[in-house]
Amino acid sequence: MYFAQYNTPQKTLIQAQFENIFINLRKTFYRRDILRNNRKVNANLHRRFRRHRIGRTTMSITQIAQQAGVSPSTVSRYLRGTLDVTPDTAKRINEAVRLHGYTPRSTKSSNTVLALIVPELRNPFYSTLCQSLASAAQAAGFSTDIKISQGNPATEHELVDEAIRSQRYYGLLYAGFNDHNDALARVIPSGMHAVLIDERIDGPALPPMHTVTVDNYSGAYRAVRYLLSLGHRRIAHLSGPTGLSTTAERLRGYSDALSAGGIAQDDTIIFTGPYTEEFGGSIFPYLIENPDPPTAIFCSSDIAAIGLLGAAEQYGLKIPNDLSVIGCDGIHVGQWLHPSLTTLQQPIDDIAHAAVELITSDKEPQHVQLPLNLVIRRSTQRHTGR
Repeated sequence: MYFAQYNTPQKTLIQAQFENIFINLRKTFYRRDILRNNRKVNANLHRRFRRHRIGRTTMSITQIAQQAGVSPSTVSRYLRGTLDVTPDTAKRINEAVRLHGYTPRSTKSSNTVLALIVPELRNPFYSTLCQSLASAAQAAGFSTDIKISQGNPATEHELVDEAIRSQRYYGLLYAGFNDHNDALARVIPSGMHAVLIDERIDGPALPPMHTVTVDNYSGAYRAVRYLLSLGHRRIAHLSGPTGLSTTAERLRGYSDALSAGGIAQDDTIIFTGPYTEEFGGSIFPYLIENPDPPTAIFCSSDIAAIGLLGAAEQYGLKIPNDLSVIGCDGIHVGQWLHPSLTTLQQPIDDIAHAAVELITSDKEPQHVQLPLNLVIRRSTQRHTGR
């Protein structure tokens, strides 16, 4: 051996030192081999898991395509919001998505941004709604990205499509101004959460969605019954844009309240138009030229009622002496008008909290309907006769 040239005691000491070195080296190489083998095993497991996961997703898209009678690429592009299809095709794809329980890759789990689509901010009802929604969302750990549609149906459609394509939103809060939007059918299948607010939206391909509205029918009914209790018998109605659920329900409540009071509806004192001050002020020529002019009017929006109050003096009428006025929405400025505006108060904070609670829940689609509150102020009084 190499150690034979040394004396026995010295040889024994040096030999022991080298043996310890060799033992430590063998342990080091042994650990390195184990780590290398573990890395190979983990890599193989990762590749096997990845192939399984991708294969499963591809199979789901294929099943959806087969069920809907379209190609897998059509399904993929439709769900991403990059392809428009016919309502019938959209309905078949959405039904197949629900049948197979497929959820495409969507926004990251850490996403805390909500898209909020509203028609405008000039109407204080919508600006106040945005403020309440933003506050409720912030309390729940979300920020809001407000998008204005100007009430244009094509813009509403494009804004929803953009929200889907961007894949940056946790959910969509949608206060539309039209009775349909085909793009909404792709929101839930895309992986986003959604809540419809204020208006009911219909469509053959629209899947069940959370909605938060107010009881417009009961509110309108109560407002007109209050005017009847004040002795008014000729009650006009300043209605809203055609095609909206709020317009239809408030008109129905108005009509049924008159009928319950034994009064026939007179279509010559029902006016349909936009929720604007200009529209409210424009109806006075038709009121004063009527052979039997109304003594009271129920307006479907406060903003139109404000226009009506502003134009009254121009036409020689005093509110409420010559015309009692009730609005709807309960916007803040109504209490500071002269006279202050009697109105149906929308529970905006409750609407906001309900919408945010629904968008963060895993519940089945629900419809939350909240009451309108009649706030009596100085724009209404008892009818004393002409």
